[in-house]
Amino acid sequence: MSVAIDTFKLNRQGIYTPFVRDEERRLQQVTCAPLPGPQLAYCQAPEAEVVLVGNRGGGKTNIMLMDALSGIGRGWGNQYKVILLRRSQREFTDILTWLVPLIKSIWPKCQFNRLKNIFEWPTGESLELSYYDNEADWPLYQGKSFAVILWEELTLWDSPKPFLSMFSCLRAAIPREIMPRKVRGTANPSGAGHNWVRHRYRLSGIPTGICGPCITELGEDGTPSSRRAIYVSFADNQLLKRTEPFYMRDVEISCEGDPARLAAWRYGDWDIVAGGGFDSIFFEHGKNIFVESFEVPSSGKLFMSFDSGSTKPWACLFWWESDGCDIRFKSGKIKHTRPHDLFLVGEVYGWNGRPNEGTKESIASIITKIQQYKIARGWRYRDAVSQKWVDLFKRGYADNAIGAEENEHCIAEEFKQPVIINGEKTPGINWELVSKPPGFRRDSFAIMRERLIACSPRPESKLREAPGLFVVKECAGQFVRTVPVLPRSKKAIDEIDTNAEDHIYDACVYGLMADRSPHVSFNRRQVW
Repeated sequence: MSVAIDTFKLNRQGIYTPFVRDEERRLQQVTCAPLPGPQLAYCQAPEAEVVLVGNRGGGKTNIMLMDALSGIGRGWGNQYKVILLRRSQREFTDILTWLVPLIKSIWPKCQFNRLKNIFEWPTGESLELSYYDNEADWPLYQGKSFAVILWEELTLWDSPKPFLSMFSCLRAAIPREIMPRKVRGTANPSGAGHNWVRHRYRLSGIPTGICGPCITELGEDGTPSSRRAIYVSFADNQLLKRTEPFYMRDVEISCEGDPARLAAWRYGDWDIVAGGGFDSIFFEHGKNIFVESFEVPSSGKLFMSFDSGSTKPWACLFWWESDGCDIRFKSGKIKHTRPHDLFLVGEVYGWNGRPNEGTKESIASIITKIQQYKIARGWRYRDAVSQKWVDLFKRGYADNAIGAEENEHCIAEEFKQPVIINGEKTPGINWELVSKPPGFRRDSFAIMRERLIACSPRPESKLREAPGLFVVKECAGQFVRTVPVLPRSKKAIDEIDTNAEDHIYDACVYGLMADRSPHVSFNRRQVW
């Protein structure tokens, strides 16, 4: 018998029922089965870790639970324990509305404990619906074991730590070759966890095809583990297309005036975070915000901005503030600038290669990396005549929190200490501290949005009417990766979610909000 749905038929109650074909190609009615394509590929995926990603209406949650329920009645008894996790317990109402009737129609003797949110079968299997809000909830699961762990909307978790911690609960007394262990999840581009989900499953833009790449990593003992994403969409959901043929039009209506949200909701675009802080701006103005590299003129101002970090990443940005002169891009094209236009011309980011995780390195190490970057870019060099070092980026701004003393230790003071680079004493960095009065996060968010929008000419006048914030794309990869997809705070919509990977953004803000005058000008040159 085919394991995928062949067609649907409308019964007397006005409900579409699924049919599959048996060995003789005759239609047989079933309670549920996967649709051909992505849903079937998901149910047959051999990887222990699989995430379903896609636009709205793809049926991600339904097929994830259907696949988990397929292990009931296979003789694994109480070793087959399934848990479905969401951020909060109250989010299960919609799932229970269709899950309870589904289970009862197949297994009438299955008992549902509404107090504990657990389905229990007479044969010993169980399905638990629970919550895992943050790392503080780990004790609820420590020591427990599950054969299948399901996650609903992974991007709602700002950190992968809750997700990863549950792998230690993926165990049972039955060998894996007999009873497979599974970690499954659903995800769409929206949410504070956008970056880590995108990074973990190598998602980009609008996914095409059925499956993403199989990503295999080896443990310390050489044991491999594999994961992949499977792409589902409304176009693959034959049932919803029958019952709600105009659903995508409804999605379009809900996104009127917000093309970025439409790209995320209708097409599942992973270059967008629906309802984010800047997604609509980069969607509309990105072609003007991102520019080619260019030789920095000798006029204007150069400065740095810095966001401190240890367990979380640190970020150092390098800026040129225009005095209104023209610039010549590497391609030879000329661009006219406005006075006080800001150009992000470089960055150093202290992360370990995993989203929102820092390097936990010393201040001396951070100073060394910043100074070495300046040397590599030609911004710190030895004068050919005097043999003295010239530093074009002497001035820098940072959060005033690093100026606080704790146990007779001050980060700002430690930054002033010299370091040794290639056997030579190199000066530290004297950060000018940026104060953060009440309303700072709201005001700085509004100013950055205004700066980005100002990169494009006004539709009415066809002229730029205010200073913009431009980004040299090839020199600011971490800005490109993190800032356009930052989500808004759920508590304050006019601020960025502080749980997201916002360190480049914070460094931008300190540069924008700093008092940058007066400034000493230098004659300088730029090395490509």
